[in-house]
Amino acid sequence: MDGESMDNPTFDFFMPHICRLNLGGEHKAFAEGRDSTGLFERSDLGERKAVQKDILLEKIQNEIKKLYPGQTKDDIRAKIDLLQELFGTNSWTEIEKYFANDKLAEGLKKLEEKAAKVAEEMLKADAVAGPSSAGPAPKPTPAPTNGGKTKPKGARV
Repeated sequence: MDGESMDNPTFDFFMPHICRLNLGGEHKAFAEGRDSTGLFERSDLGERKAVQKDILLEKIQNEIKKLYPGQTKDDIRAKIDLLQELFGTNSWTEIEKYFANDKLAEGLKKLEEKAAKVAEEMLKADAVAGPSSAGPAPKPTPAPTNGGKTKPKGARV
């Protein structure tokens, strides 16, 4: 019947189609062990992108913590300046909510390059400075042997 049409069709017009139906034949409700998942595209693509975004954001945060681990005013200011340098904004919420994964990956790559450069500069500085000129570290003071009690003034040893 592919594309055929007829005004006032008779039974004979439909007969080829009717012959293809399994009328009176064996009925199979379903094929056990098979399903229709192969017929459809996976619908978790959006979920995978969201997980990838979370991973990228976490990696960015961790790289920043490596560079500036403290919470001093200088460290906080440096983190904000770094966000501005890498992403063109100093708003973490904007980065987290509005930046696409490719932009985050690009920023992470720049951040990793910067971290590697800083680590390299620190190694060079350590090599130039050589061993510490202050000498060996002082030995720790031994703990008191009297159980931590102090002796009163004038007491004999």
